[in-house]
Amino acid sequence: MGLWRHLDRWPVAEQAAAQAWLAQSPGAHDVLAQASELDASLDAWRVPAPDGALMRRDRGHSADGQALWRRAVIWWSGLAVAATAAAGGVTGALVLADRKPGGFGVGDGL
Repeated sequence: MGLWRHLDRWPVAEQAAAQAWLAQSPGAHDVLAQASELDASLDAWRVPAPDGALMRRDRGHSADGQALWRRAVIWWSGLAVAATAAAGGVTGALVLADRKPGGFGVGDGL
């Protein structure tokens, strides 16, 4: 009966199907018991805090990473400006290519 209490931690939409599976499948209780043990082990596991040397080493590398990030942002910004200018040039060329020799008139659709 202890395994049934874990089903209320499952998504509501899946609880009925899980209860039916437990009622029909003889090995379902074993599977749920193994999953329960794994869940308890994972809940109990604690990761130790990093030591001071690792923290200092990490902080030393973060300055390099920030400089690289700034260069990448500047590079991508310049690329975006160039792409926008190129798109504007292409758009202008297409508009001028579609223009009639006599200029724009009433009813030309522009």
